[in-house]
Amino acid sequence: MEKYQTRQKAVQLLNEVLQADLDGFKPLGKDNLIEKGLSSIQIMQIVSKLKKLGIKLSFAKLMENPTLEDWIRLIEKANIKNIDKKTESREKNISEEFPLTDVQYAYFVGREEDQVLGGVGCHAYFEIDGQEIITDKLISAWNCLQMENPMLRAKFNRNGTQQIMKEPYSKEVKIFDYTSLSEEDADIKLLELRKEMSHRKFDIEVGEVASLSVALLKDKKHRIFLDVDILVADIMSIGIIMSRLSELYCGEDKVSIDSNYTFKNYLEERKIDEETYKKDKEFWKKKIESSFPLEAPNLPLNKKPEMIEKVVFSRRKKIISKGTWTKIKENAYK
Repeated sequence: MEKYQTRQKAVQLLNEVLQADLDGFKPLGKDNLIEKGLSSIQIMQIVSKLKKLGIKLSFAKLMENPTLEDWIRLIEKANIKNIDKKTESREKNISEEFPLTDVQYAYFVGREEDQVLGGVGCHAYFEIDGQEIITDKLISAWNCLQMENPMLRAKFNRNGTQQIMKEPYSKEVKIFDYTSLSEEDADIKLLELRKEMSHRKFDIEVGEVASLSVALLKDKKHRIFLDVDILVADIMSIGIIMSRLSELYCGEDKVSIDSNYTFKNYLEERKIDEETYKKDKEFWKKKIESSFPLEAPNLPLNKKPEMIEKVVFSRRKKIISKGTWTKIKENAYK
């Protein structure tokens, strides 16, 4: 009975997620979901959501026949694993040191000044314009978010390990009051903040891995500055952070987050599942051998990377029409 209910939940979740991801479009059973606009990142999110229910379906399996009908069939056939989170054990071990992943270590080493093209911290930096912000609510939401998400309380040690702290590095949300400035003077101040924040390097050894600030402007307008180090959150995670911050600010507490389940737990559970790991490794090994060139393209450079003394990120953007973007996705799918 319990497994039947889990499968029912999984199918319901699948329908809800697809409707949300496809902008309200309700797919029919045989519709190719990728052709309808579902991205690979959204499919990875579905894999993650199903896993939380105890249903393990690989990304590659869902990609074989990306239709609602086939995915429901896979859910009905899948083995259901009992989820035991062992909360008490996690509470005891939450502050223990644990090793960096290979990707984290690359970011960690790249921060060193003696590295070629190094000396920088890879971080996601956002500016969000809005109106009539209530700063007390924003501060409360941000601190609640930091307590809910253990990696927002992580610090990184010189010995190549990471650990979760009981409290975040800072509970402060900096407020810059530019309400008395003219629009031109406020723009100058905002550009100064952008230059400072977008190129800074967090002090990760003491747990400075994220920050939130807000500039108050004339006519009740504001600009929020959100900065998260990539050591603690990938792109999907940053999307979750932003959504959750919005929910907490608006007083919506519908999402239940187990703050005792940490990245350390995830890595430990992944180690245990050696069979799946070997299959995934073999899949990507074959993919590399069959789909990718053996050598990287030799791109033209203005100067040798080791001759660059100070590394600075520059933003490049190109706005394209919805029709052009649709064509690009269609071509990529082919």
